[in-house]
Amino acid sequence: MTKKIEEYNNLRLSWDESIKELGRMKASKGGHTSIFMYPFNYKFSMSTKAVIKALKNSEWIHHKDDSSDFHKFSKLTDYVGETLLGNNYIFSKDINKKYEIWVDGIKQSSCMILTIEVVFFENNIAIISFFTSSKDTIQNISSVVNRELRNPSCLYFDEKNLRILSFDDYLPNIEELKKVYIDTYNVIKSFNDYIFSMIGEAVQFNEMISGRSKYAKYITAIHVDVPKALEDNLLFSYSELQHETDVTINLLHICSNHLSTANDFITNNRKFEQDLDYIRNNIKRYGIRLWSLWSGITSLNSLAIVSINDGGRSVVHQCNNETYLIFLINFYIKLRLQYLDKIIIDDSFMQQNRARNNLENLFILKAKYFSEEVADSFQPVIIDKKVKMALGIDLLMKDIEDNIVKTNEIIKDNNSAVIAIIVTIYIGLSELIPYLTDSIKIKTLVIGSASIVAFLLWKKRNIVGQKMDAILRRIGVI
Repeated sequence: MTKKIEEYNNLRLSWDESIKELGRMKASKGGHTSIFMYPFNYKFSMSTKAVIKALKNSEWIHHKDDSSDFHKFSKLTDYVGETLLGNNYIFSKDINKKYEIWVDGIKQSSCMILTIEVVFFENNIAIISFFTSSKDTIQNISSVVNRELRNPSCLYFDEKNLRILSFDDYLPNIEELKKVYIDTYNVIKSFNDYIFSMIGEAVQFNEMISGRSKYAKYITAIHVDVPKALEDNLLFSYSELQHETDVTINLLHICSNHLSTANDFITNNRKFEQDLDYIRNNIKRYGIRLWSLWSGITSLNSLAIVSINDGGRSVVHQCNNETYLIFLINFYIKLRLQYLDKIIIDDSFMQQNRARNNLENLFILKAKYFSEEVADSFQPVIIDKKVKMALGIDLLMKDIEDNIVKTNEIIKDNNSAVIAIIVTIYIGLSELIPYLTDSIKIKTLVIGSASIVAFLLWKKRNIVGQKMDAILRRIGVI
């Protein structure tokens, strides 16, 4: 037994060295993409036609049904393309600039911002996407590019020197660092100012009303050419470590995904660490393994895909196209569901008409954006299911449906109580008035007026109930 344990430990040590070697390797030519998706609420400042014209004048490309330059839908079903292009407005702009990435005043890496894409969804939700690439090592792509660009609140753009500056607000000397680079003499913009100035005044943006998160959602895909010996060591050599294969080729991308995990950067020195248990648990829940040289893992904030050698050279192209659209649609669904979940309690409580509208909106969302098969091939279908699972869309949908049912039950009970009170008042007046007057006109006027007041009270029962609650609280009854 002792010998077997020793042999296993030696295998693990060898495997760990292979991970480090993989992390030090650079992505192949054209072998990296990271797409960052930032959500906002928006409002057009003018008519839709005028907004489209203004964006076109600012060199934005409008992708519509007859566009011949938008091929992202080619591998997906027509349903997906019709949903996105039929109900929303999609614009893109080529940037093609190489930026240095400076973290807390120190140059750490660099990346190309290739394209910025904006999708103006229904219900005033916009998602702005950055398409980036880098030729850095796998570890630096994960620990610098993905880590910094996912947090827009820390980002500043220095267009003069083509630098992206990132500052960690937890650092004790952060204000001093900022003053060195951000002052009135430098043309440096915060992330929001950089984006909004590009789009112009035709669209007004605001932070999300609901579903707001500090971090952007992102997709990262890397292809790397590795020596045959390393490939064997990572994938095939040790049957005892078969389960570790997926861990190996995902580890370097997910280990900086969540601040709440032990594997993130340590605040003061940004040390890169690895948490194997965290990766194993995520793979067990959300892993995507399609074949031996192509593997991915989804989590709350990201989808990471790694391929090596000839096994998956097209993975970067796929992520920039069909995989991106799948994630984008699911991200919108999640944001919309979060909004519906919020207003069910905030706005529709005790208001039957609004509860009915929310249920209708939920059904419309499902009808428009949910599809059992987003593509005719198995890869996008699997990715779609895993992304939905990782984002918690199905669970959130069920919770909302349950909340609507419970809200309707409460509304029904409250309505019954209000109606009973109104009927009692009406019957009481009907019995009392004959003793006070013999005039048919007065009886008709009083009972008619009581009926109108009773109807108005019933229509405004939620407001009346809230006012009564406020009065009773003020006098200390409740």
